[in-house]
Amino acid sequence: MSSITDQTGPYDARFVGRDRQPRASGWSRWRGQEAEIPLSALLQILGFFAAALAIDYTLLEGDRFAAIQPHPFWIPVILLSLQFGTSAGLLTVLTASACLLIGNLPEQMLSEDRFSYLLHLSAQPLLWLAAALVIGEMRSRQLRRVQEVLEEHDRVETERDTIAAAYQNMKGAKMDLEMRVAGQVRTLAATCEALAGVNLFAEEALSNAHRVIKGVLSPRRFHCS
Repeated sequence: MSSITDQTGPYDARFVGRDRQPRASGWSRWRGQEAEIPLSALLQILGFFAAALAIDYTLLEGDRFAAIQPHPFWIPVILLSLQFGTSAGLLTVLTASACLLIGNLPEQMLSEDRFSYLLHLSAQPLLWLAAALVIGEMRSRQLRRVQEVLEEHDRVETERDTIAAAYQNMKGAKMDLEMRVAGQVRTLAATCEALAGVNLFAEEALSNAHRVIKGVLSPRRFHCS
């Protein structure tokens, strides 16, 4: 922390001439924060897919809801992307794709070539991916904007407190200087008054010496013997 000192005293200069941080650094910081998925999002993903697979194996045919359209896995993809942003949405898409395809690959039909078969397998995950990217990025942008506003508010609050503290320091220094100047004026006036009353005769000068000393030195107690 730096400080600037002038004739009126020191004051805080943490924000004097300070420029705002470059936008690129803030963007990099936010991209790092987006990569961190909240624990609540992980718990929701695990809870939903565990419950969904349990229902599929116990109450349905165990085909991972293949006959249901739209697919139930759309629910966590949309909700988590809308709630937590892109990173949570992509993790949800990955989990949904794994739950849909692992151990549940359909047989390739005779009329399908390899490309058509791969396209058939990836159609649903690609749709989930597109939805997660669009919805999640919109939510992430909104969250970034909210956080930028909060950081700007904190910065303004800090600057306000610093300016208020600097004002109080300058005010105190100004009052101290006024008291010192007033004291010097009173001392000079008392000195002039004492000297004006001194006569050229030695006896009168000695009798008025205590007035001179009192005006110049301002002792608490002075006795002239």
